[in-house]
Amino acid sequence: MNQYFPQHHRPGLFRTSAWLSAWLTAWGTHPRLKCLSDINTQPLASGLCSFTDYKLRILPLKTIIPVGVATGVAPSIRGEYFCFEDPQQLKYLLDESLNHSWDQFYIPDLMLDSIEFDMIQDFCAQQHFSLLIRDKTTSYGVDVRSGTFADYLKNLGSNTRLKLFNRRTKLKELGALRVTNIWPDSEKFIALINQFHWKRWGEPCFLPRNTTQIINALNNLTDAGHSVDLSVLSLDDKPLSVMLDINVNGRVYNLQSGYIENFMHGVSLGTLHFGFQIEAAFNSPNVDYYDFMAGKGKHCNYKEAIANAQLEFVSVSMVKPALLKLAYRVNDYLKGYQQPNI
Repeated sequence: MNQYFPQHHRPGLFRTSAWLSAWLTAWGTHPRLKCLSDINTQPLASGLCSFTDYKLRILPLKTIIPVGVATGVAPSIRGEYFCFEDPQQLKYLLDESLNHSWDQFYIPDLMLDSIEFDMIQDFCAQQHFSLLIRDKTTSYGVDVRSGTFADYLKNLGSNTRLKLFNRRTKLKELGALRVTNIWPDSEKFIALINQFHWKRWGEPCFLPRNTTQIINALNNLTDAGHSVDLSVLSLDDKPLSVMLDINVNGRVYNLQSGYIENFMHGVSLGTLHFGFQIEAAFNSPNVDYYDFMAGKGKHCNYKEAIANAQLEFVSVSMVKPALLKLAYRVNDYLKGYQQPNI
């Protein structure tokens, strides 16, 4: 068992019934997706969907995915940590896949050091499927069991510590600096984060289907006893930065963030806001890990600098037809892609 994703964190945010139910509400009616499982008679975590695409524009490719997975066809909110509370649930899912016709079975964001990855390798060997690694990424976070917030700050580089913590003083000189959880006002929060993303990235954070997904997910999660933090960092009541944090079984998932870029020379609002959220996690008796999730910043990998823990993810495709295996090799060769070493 991975030390940074202990048993009591399983199944994780993205395989809870609360999250998967919200995913189905938003994406189950997508015209490109077909639900293969009767979600009324079996657990959501064991559900499957399918879609057909074309490889090299000529080869029809039928792909199956677990319910809750983001793809190019249905770009839902990324669901990391594909894992289960009981490994038998994955066995059921893999066995269920044999009852359907497909060319590839795609599962993203498996922890490399996990029983799930080992079980999928064994399954492919038994069924004589090819297992292709389509992506390898790193998820960063802070293990708050490692000591106090003061201890954590001491172990940061001086420049990182300045951005994360010390620059608070500079902002406080301008006015009243506050961090507020505005839950349950999810509509206001989504409007704020979309506004920040439009200005920084040229597109909103949450498009219509994902707005439906996240609003339903937040309501479902709080109904199930988990906690939501729609965190707003403001100066004299003017919002400067927002962060969406969800606490599931002691793990705080930092799902999204947005902030005013270049607000003040020498102050990185996003990093500063992280400092407040990490400090709150250290001070909470109900949190043992603050998760930045996978991905990098616009200009640098800021997550690596402020993390004290990390996990490796792999996204895999289980492939049946020999022709498809050849097509993948040709496509990867043309794009210069090489299978990552694991």
